[in-house]
Order: sequence, then structure tokens, then C-alpha cells
Amino acid sequence: MKQIIKKYFPINLLGFVAVIWLVFIVNFIVPFFDFNDLGIKPRTVSGLLGVFASVFLHGGLGHILANTFGLLICGGILRLSYSKSQLLIIIILGTLVSGLLTWLISSPAIVIGASGLVFCFISMLLANAFFKPSILTWAQALLCLFFYSGALLSLLVVQQGISWAGHFSGVVAGVLLSLLFNKYPKLFK
Repeated sequence: MKQIIKKYFPINLLGFVAVIWLVFIVNFIVPFFDFNDLGIKPRTVSGLLGVFASVFLHGGLGHILANTFGLLICGGILRLSYSKSQLLIIIILGTLVSGLLTWLISSPAIVIGASGLVFCFISMLLANAFFKPSILTWAQALLCLFFYSGALLSLLVVQQGISWAGHFSGVVAGVLLSLLFNKYPKLFK
């Protein structure tokens, strides 16, 4: 069991999720400061800090649980095709690209959460089946669709309190990363 956890949920993915939970707990405990104010503030210089910080910030238990499951399930599926170090690169670049695009196109509200990264993982899995079709990539895409087809439908509807721009930006980031990883594999070894 320990080997399975190490293989499909490497320390960088588990550590990333653990930091998200640590920030959530500290934000809940600390009464005099709301870390969520550090989220993405679209098209403001001060809001650029949120590109990096927002992925660690969540608005409530349901929000963090949904993103935790998304990160672990989709991250575990991605791990079937990518090494631990490549997965770390995907986490970093996915956060950066989806965050910057969200900063650029979002409405004026503060954007928080790891949903952009979850959508990056989802779209990367789906795009891999297109850019590098194989039994593995198609199986991963179908598995991802099984778990997250409902989440993808959220792109068709704008809901109050949910960042459509963050989800869309994650999709764009995932497709771009899939294209880069498949077109230039030696760059990400």
C-alpha cells in the first residue's frame, strides 16, 4: 500500500495539498487577518501576488474538499504518464498560467482556490489523448471524464461565487501544457 501511495501520490503532490490544508486551518484560526484577501485581484499590480497565493486559499470546507479530491484524483491519474519532477513542473506552470490568465480576464472580484489547477489537470488529461493518442492516454481521458464531466459542464454556466474565468483559465493552461509536454518532451525531462 505504501508503494502505491508513493508511486501515484508523490510527496510533492501530497505536500502541496497538505500546505493548502495548513493555510486553510491557519486562516480559520487566526481572527485578525483573512488570508483570502491575498487572492487574485484582476488587473491590479497588488493582485499579481494572488497568482501564486490564490491556489492555497479556499472559501470554506466544501471548496477545499472539492479541490483536494480533484488535485489528488487527477494528479494521481497524471502521475501514470509523468514523473514526480514533471508533475511538480505541471503544478507550478499550471498554477502560474491559469493564475495569470485569471488575473487578466476575470471580473473584479477576488479569486481564490485551486480550481484553476484542477481544471488544468483535467484538460491536460483530455488534451493528452488528442496530442499523443494511446490506450493509456485515452483510458486516462475517459477516467477523468467519468469523475469530472459534471465539473466540465460548469464551463457552460456562469454561477455566482464560482470563478468561471479561473476554471476556463485552468482549461487553457492544461491544453497548453499538454501541447508543450508532447511537442517538446526533452524540455521537461
